[in-house]
Amino acid sequence: MELSVADRRVDLGSTRQQTLLAVLLVAAQQPTSIDTLVDRVWGSRPPAGARSSVYSYVSRLRRALTADGPAEDGSPTILRRPAGYVLRAGHDQVDLYHFRKLIEQSRHSATPEPQRPALLRGALGLWRAEPLLGVPGEWAETAREELRRWRVRATLTLATLELRAGNGAAVVEELDALCAAHPMHEPLMAALMRALHCAGRGAEALARYERTRSLLREELGAEPGVELRQAHLALLSRPPPSGPGGGAPTAPDREPAPARQPRPPGQAVVVPAQLPRSVSGFNGRRAELGALDALLADGPDEPVVVVAGIAGVGKTSLVVHWGHRVADRFDGGQLYVDLGGFGPPGTTMDPRIALQGFLQAWGVPADRIPHGTVAQAAMYRSLLAGRRVLVVLDNARDVDQVRLLLPGSPGCLTLVTSRDQLAGLLVVAAAHPLDLGPLPESDARALLQTRLGARGTGAPGAVRDIVAACAGLPLALAIAAARAAGRPQVSLAHLAAELGATTPLDALATGYPGADVRVVFSWSYRLLRPAQARLFRLLAVHPGPDITVPDAARLAGTSVAEARSLLTVLTRQHLVSEAAPGRYTQHDLLRSYADELLRDTDAPEQRQAARRRLLDYFVRTACAAALLLEPERELPPLPPAQLGGLPVALDTAEAAGTWLTANRAVLLRAVGYAYQVGQDSAACLLAAAMATHLQRGGHWREQLRASRTALLAAARLGDPGVRALSHRGLSRALVRLGRYDEAETHLRGSLDLDRRTGDLVGQARALNTLGLVAQSRHRHTEALRHLVESLAMFESAGHHDGMALALNDLGWVHALSGQYREALACCRRALAILERRDNAHGRACCWDSLGYIHAHLGDHAYAAGCFRRSELLFRRLGERYLVAQTLVHAGVNALARDDVHEAARAWRSALRIFDELGAPEADRVGRLLTTSGPVTGGGGGVGPPVPPP
Repeated sequence: MELSVADRRVDLGSTRQQTLLAVLLVAAQQPTSIDTLVDRVWGSRPPAGARSSVYSYVSRLRRALTADGPAEDGSPTILRRPAGYVLRAGHDQVDLYHFRKLIEQSRHSATPEPQRPALLRGALGLWRAEPLLGVPGEWAETAREELRRWRVRATLTLATLELRAGNGAAVVEELDALCAAHPMHEPLMAALMRALHCAGRGAEALARYERTRSLLREELGAEPGVELRQAHLALLSRPPPSGPGGGAPTAPDREPAPARQPRPPGQAVVVPAQLPRSVSGFNGRRAELGALDALLADGPDEPVVVVAGIAGVGKTSLVVHWGHRVADRFDGGQLYVDLGGFGPPGTTMDPRIALQGFLQAWGVPADRIPHGTVAQAAMYRSLLAGRRVLVVLDNARDVDQVRLLLPGSPGCLTLVTSRDQLAGLLVVAAAHPLDLGPLPESDARALLQTRLGARGTGAPGAVRDIVAACAGLPLALAIAAARAAGRPQVSLAHLAAELGATTPLDALATGYPGADVRVVFSWSYRLLRPAQARLFRLLAVHPGPDITVPDAARLAGTSVAEARSLLTVLTRQHLVSEAAPGRYTQHDLLRSYADELLRDTDAPEQRQAARRRLLDYFVRTACAAALLLEPERELPPLPPAQLGGLPVALDTAEAAGTWLTANRAVLLRAVGYAYQVGQDSAACLLAAAMATHLQRGGHWREQLRASRTALLAAARLGDPGVRALSHRGLSRALVRLGRYDEAETHLRGSLDLDRRTGDLVGQARALNTLGLVAQSRHRHTEALRHLVESLAMFESAGHHDGMALALNDLGWVHALSGQYREALACCRRALAILERRDNAHGRACCWDSLGYIHAHLGDHAYAAGCFRRSELLFRRLGERYLVAQTLVHAGVNALARDDVHEAARAWRSALRIFDELGAPEADRVGRLLTTSGPVTGGGGGVGPPVPPP
């Protein structure tokens, strides 16, 4: 990689720093998380300080990008986004982006074909050497391989266009160079042979074929594939073009095949046109239609497409609609067959019958069809050779049902639809996968509106509710529209209410098997083996929104390896979707179907056992993570374990934070789910275990909802200690949201319960937070009284971390009251306790307090050092809110030293965090930036924001 700023080469730093830049570049202006950067820069064994190194590398790269002066608008720069880092640059500033842009332009349907070769040559002209040369690691090699594939595909497309125009000689050099690098890449060699023949070098083309054939035999023990053999036969069957530059040969996707079956005497020429009628009111699928258009424009590199998806998602509608749209591009005809792979029992078609039907479609009389499947397949391929034919193999069950029906001619395009991903077809036929998901909300609404007509226009709310209930499934939307048409006396709002009921599949039942959501789902379910079917049913127990492999293992009571295998099958059958690596989702209607099956098939005690296993796993893993993040975390007592070891073992605070972040949405749902099914202890434990993670990440509203549910569960549980803990957990979220009245009410409720049970530590914690609430309301005398009492109780209980907490908060209130010497004594004593303990959070709070105190004592240099230490610790802990608070304090201190630029930097950083968190302090920091030195040049002291509880 090379970086030029103002026509001057800039040093990109160490190899790892270059690797980080490469990752951001290849990400194509999409955010990359810090975890992903660490994984790609260091691999599976990153050092302990890898995350800190990422921050350093990003900082140095930012300086390198602005080596010629401050970044201007449009200049490349690295930005921090909530999802990670992103490199912002224009297409003209990065060769890779320019390459991709030119490729996209060459593929666009609006670009005239004569202009496409120039665009492709411009793209390929940017290719100078091995990509990412010198960047080490597994990720870099994978990226290199993907970029090589881009180059190969672009060169093949250029060759197809030039050969079609009779300019084969113009691409010989490019193809020859790539064939030298990829000597067994058969499509490249086939294109080179055609180009050589077009250039009048037929003998050389045939020699190339023989060398490649020998190489394939020696290295792979295999003969050349269909495309290379077809190219060879085509060269043998026609003379080389005349003239010095060669003439225009038959286009490579139109080459005649000498092995074509002769037509019997007197037999009429038949051009089959078997596509069914296109669906009325087809809507959406712009991306998928565009992908098929691009594939057709690219030429015959990947002549098989597998369109896979859940039952009722519109696979057939898509391919038939597209087939009619491009029928004129397939003048050889269009073949269609419904293979019935997923249908009522007994409807699956034998591929041999389909093959005979295709032969008859070409007008071959029954007495002329040879005996034996092999001979029939040979006749079928011969009939298609040299023709441009669209073949649609609809509703295929497996690869074996399809393999016999694949054409051998590169001029043909085969579309296969299936509920199975048909991964084997991707291997044996280099098929192009096109997974079809539910319709986006806007497309689903447009489809329904089209079918409802004026009736839907007058009831937008009902239309929105129907779309939500159908969850983007076109079959469900079509059924809902048909039910509305058949019941004109029933309002759309009533229909929406039926669909929103607990059994929405009843409202989508039609009595016709092919148009009944429950029935079409059953055709997939009945093909599952018992263990696969059982897991599919048990997924209805999971609270969602997604499920991991360990979740599935606990649900089914199996090993992680077995659960992964079962989920792989369900994914392949599109009964679940892998939304992200290792995380699976299920369509809402499929989940309803699974829930019905679960209730009909599995006994209540089996359902309850699965539920207990899952919640036990969530509770124990979340509690283990909480104690790694905060060893002094208050948790209710754990009940007896449901099973032995946990499927996920956490051993570091970083691993704990990663697991909680990845599973936050699931765990929050699990709190409500546990309360709903009467597992009150699990609801309280999950809310308490999530508290630190939610607090540090600024997810206070989520914490508030979980804590309210936990308080209800604790009341039903009847344990005063758990109730008191739930009151305190709720108060922490309320304090951060600035709702002090409510927080005080819950703290006094906790204090009352703790006094009744004699819990000194609980009383001390409640009093400590009451003190901070009083301080936030500028009631310093009351705050000091609560904090002194809290400290005494922590000391009586021998709770050292609590003592340090109370001392630091006591020092903070003294400082706000102007009693800096008393404040300094308290905070130094707190820090001395914490230095002997593993409590980074407490130390960070102390350093922030000490910085504030020293700033007001006039020792601004020492204060700056305190703030830096505090900020670093808070960042390591993921305490974004407290990072921002410390930055505000640091900015005030910088302003006192007349360092207006440093103050502005700190406050802008704090403002970004507060804005992202939706914290009320954002307005105050915004005022600092507009009224203080960094903008106006003025000074002035500014008080701190609300201190941490």
